[in-house]
Amino acid sequence: MTVTETISDTEAVVWLVFRHDAALTVRVRLPRDKTEAQRVVDAVGCYNQFRPDAVWAIMDGWWEHLTCVELARDRGVHVTFTLLPAARHHLLEAAAMLRRELADVRAEETSVNLLARTVQAWWD
Repeated sequence: MTVTETISDTEAVVWLVFRHDAALTVRVRLPRDKTEAQRVVDAVGCYNQFRPDAVWAIMDGWWEHLTCVELARDRGVHVTFTLLPAARHHLLEAAAMLRRELADVRAEETSVNLLARTVQAWWD
């Protein structure tokens, strides 16, 4: 018996870009379905200091507080988290907490854009 596994287009693109250097720059929006999103993150594999399981644990914990997550290759792994609209002080607190969690999983650089409600992280 042959078992066939279907992968999404996004998962395939990420797998080719990170594991086979098919492109040096790419950006994809993760699906809202958590199972599909996790598969896309896993497709990156261990890339420099990026560990998919550790980063997914953070995404999973924040999932209900995010409007979208984008995964990119820009020299290294680049993830952009867009937070739900919130009062300004709550946004500051949330962004600071998310940045700390990303530093704990070895993100080499993080930044916040309060107007766009984004927290970005890079693993070179």
